[in-house]
Amino acid sequence: MRIDLHIHIHVHSGSDPQVLAAINTLSTLVTNQGATMTDALGNLEAAETAEEAAVTSLEAEQTTFLADIAAALSAAGTDPAAIQAVADRVNAEATRIAALQAAEVAADPAAPPAA
Repeated sequence: MRIDLHIHIHVHSGSDPQVLAAINTLSTLVTNQGATMTDALGNLEAAETAEEAAVTSLEAEQTTFLADIAAALSAAGTDPAAIQAVADRVNAEATRIAALQAAEVAADPAAPPAA
């Protein structure tokens, strides 16, 4: 994204050096603030892109996990030990996800609490 800022100043007091110096100072401040804002916007866009990639990766991982669990349940049939092994995998995944969520909240204190 690009931000263009155009400032037009019309001086009606002639060429007073103090006025021109003040205008030059203000122009420099506005230019510097614009650069700061552009950098901040770039940082936000990069963070958003990284977050989207992380969410997409997690969605793909969870889709694969659910397909694996469905296959494992089908293969387990009525064998109690096999069914327990599937339950253990589900519980381990739930614990892993909870730890990831806790780490994310700790890294971003402004994030809303997990449900």
